[in-house]
Amino acid sequence: MPRKDRWNSQGEDEQLGAFLRQLRIDRNIGTRDLARRLGRRHSFVQKIEEGSRQVQVLEFIEICRLFGLPPTEALAAFEKELDRSGHGGASQSADSSSTR
Repeated sequence: MPRKDRWNSQGEDEQLGAFLRQLRIDRNIGTRDLARRLGRRHSFVQKIEEGSRQVQVLEFIEICRLFGLPPTEALAAFEKELDRSGHGGASQSADSSSTR
């Protein structure tokens, strides 16, 4: 039976997409404008925002920079969202391993 990769779940991809979508909306940037700035097709942005396409690290950095937001700040904010939703990833793993 294939094991579920806890670092790569669809729910977290959807959360990241929603997070990036909200950052885009907060900055009054349309999906087509963002795609143009990234040199990508409109569908690229749509797929990321709906969670059907994973965001690579360098893409995340580029998107954050286009938003005028340091990637480290965006990542910290997203990590807080994950923790609130119970998808804490590494921090949850560290917590659970320390109780063993």
